Amino acid sequence: MADSLTEIVVERFYRSKGYLVERDVPIIAAKDGPQFWSDLDILAVKDAVLLVNCKDFVGDPKQKDRIRDNLRAAEEHVKTHYAQVAAGKQIVRQMVYMGSDRKTLEQLQADGIKCISLDDLLADYLDHLGCFLDSLNRGEPNHKYQPPKGARWYRVGNLRGYDKLLVYLLNRKFIATREGKMRKWE
Repeated sequence: MADSLTEIVVERFYRSKGYLVERDVPIIAAKDGPQFWSDLDILAVKDAVLLVNCKDFVGDPKQKDRIRDNLRAAEEHVKTHYAQVAAGKQIVRQMVYMGSDRKTLEQLQADGIKCISLDDLLADYLDHLGCFLDSLNRGEPNHKYQPPKGARWYRVGNLRGYDKLLVYLLNRKFIATREGKMRKWE
């Protein structure tokens, strides 16, 4: 199956924040109801346990019910099969989406699901990545190497694939952040 852009960004964002992240975690619903097999797009664990359903677009009203049911089943599955990991931690149900109608978002939020747009998450990710790289540059007061002309960062060797791509795009001003919001191509 092809990677979902939303899943890639969510995974990289939470990894950059120090979360232990697992993608495509298989889940089985509780024994009481009908047999339900599915998967959780992202399981992220740090101070809290994040159960994340990633959607490129939510447009079908039935999809709202599937998202809610999937996250409820995932929560029960994590409490049962990952009890040691979840012990004493808040469990947060989230949906990260590229596009959705307002009514669906309101209904999911009323069900206790935190809805985050991919634009907002990506802007936070780029801000976090920039702060991380700024701290690396400041980490060596006597360094003699300077970033290439017009670039903000030079120490990118310890970054991984997608992070390197994003820093390349940021350094070349293909994308930028301004006040926590994504600034699109000019």
